[in-house]
Amino acid sequence: MNSTNKNAKSGIKSDAGTNNGATRFSAAAERNREAILAGLVQLLPRGRVDGEKIEVLEVGSGTGQHACFFAAQLPDVVWQPSEVESLQSSLMARIQDEGSENLRAPLVIDVFSSPWPVVTADVVYTANTFHIVSEPGVECIFEGASRVLVPQGSLIVYGPFSRDGRHNSEGNTEFDKFLRLENPEQGIRDINWLNQLAAKHGFRQAELTPMPANNFIAQWGLSSQR
Repeated sequence: MNSTNKNAKSGIKSDAGTNNGATRFSAAAERNREAILAGLVQLLPRGRVDGEKIEVLEVGSGTGQHACFFAAQLPDVVWQPSEVESLQSSLMARIQDEGSENLRAPLVIDVFSSPWPVVTADVVYTANTFHIVSEPGVECIFEGASRVLVPQGSLIVYGPFSRDGRHNSEGNTEFDKFLRLENPEQGIRDINWLNQLAAKHGFRQAELTPMPANNFIAQWGLSSQR
């Protein structure tokens, strides 16, 4: 995602991805990948009725470090990365260098553009995006995910969340202040507000998994009533 169109991908600009030749590198993505993988292993579907591999669409793949690592560690999953047009060349370079057979070429997805160029997915995954995109952008992610997910599919989101306007650490309180000073449209999102958006687009309430560094993995499953 790109901050110039309210779609920036990373937590803070200093860690958004430093240039390393043709590719960008995020120290945060390198630090949190093992913990997120452990969480994903518990949340991803065990298999499909038709015997095909689980299809995961990643929205806002950024540097591609998560995409390459997760695909290599999850051979029964087909991982579909995506990014805005301006970040495609760097993402493609990493995938070409490090990608496994179950990692597809990245799609161009701007969450504000509809429909997304995806037929279907079992899971939509995104990391450290909700506190960067604007509130309308967050809703676009829910809306887009609801359109491409199979019945019983889910949206899985990694990042910091508040509840009832309160943060779960002093660090997140300061981080939220920093984000809003940098751009008033940014900020850590309240899980209650997110659940309201989720219900509007046919999802159940979030199931939260605590993660290191005061983050969470939130999973919103599609409701059978939608």
